[in-house]
Amino acid sequence: MKASAILLLTAIFAALLFVSRGNAPGGLEARARVRRASGCPIWSDCNNGCKSEGYEGGICAGPFSLQCYCS
Repeated sequence: MKASAILLLTAIFAALLFVSRGNAPGGLEARARVRRASGCPIWSDCNNGCKSEGYEGGICAGPFSLQCYCS
């Protein structure tokens, strides 16, 4: 019972870490840069802001999806 509880907590921690780091190949470090005042968590505002700066697009990610990553 104790081992299964530890295993469950470890799995939950790993899932939270994965979500907070993003699921893009190479992690969010592969993104060009972070734009903090970008309209996130509204994806379209982030995407359009990145496109207006010459990037292909952007995604809202990170904790609570509050950071815009342009690529």
